Amino acid sequence: MKFFDPGRFLIGAIFLAFGLVMLHQAVTFECSFTPEPFSLHPMDFPKGVLVLWCLLSVLYILVPREPVVFISLKHVAPRLIKTALAILFFILALRHAGFVLAGILMLLMIFHVLDFRSLRKSVPIAVFSIVLVWAVFVHLLQIPLPQFSLH
Repeated sequence: MKFFDPGRFLIGAIFLAFGLVMLHQAVTFECSFTPEPFSLHPMDFPKGVLVLWCLLSVLYILVPREPVVFISLKHVAPRLIKTALAILFFILALRHAGFVLAGILMLLMIFHVLDFRSLRKSVPIAVFSIVLVWAVFVHLLQIPLPQFSLH
C-alpha cells in the first residue's frame, strides 16, 4: 500500500476540478425570484452536494487504500442494463404515475436487480426513501415534483 498513487491523484484531481467548477457556477447562479428571509435558496442543495463532492475528492486523493480488484464487465453488464432499464421506466412512468409511485417502483426494481429480494425489508425502505426525498424537495426546498395524473 503506497501513500502516493499518481493514478488516484489524477482521478481525484479531475473530480475535484469538476466539483470546483460546478460549485463556482452554483455560487454565481442568480434566481429570478427572491426567497423569504431566512429560507433556503433554491441553489443551497446543489451547493451542499458540490461541497461534499469536493471534500470526497480530496479524501480520495489523500487516504491510502489497498489496490482495487475489478470485476469483469461481462459479469456486471446484465445488472447495469437492468438498472438502466429501471431508471428509464422511472423517467417514462414519472408523468403518469407521479414521483412517489414511480420512485418506489424503480427502487424495488433496483433492489431486485441487486439481489435484495426481501419484500419485508425492501418495501418499507423504498417507501421511506422516496417519501423522504419527496418531503425534502416539496416542503423544505419548495421544488414541485410531478403529481399522479391519468392523462
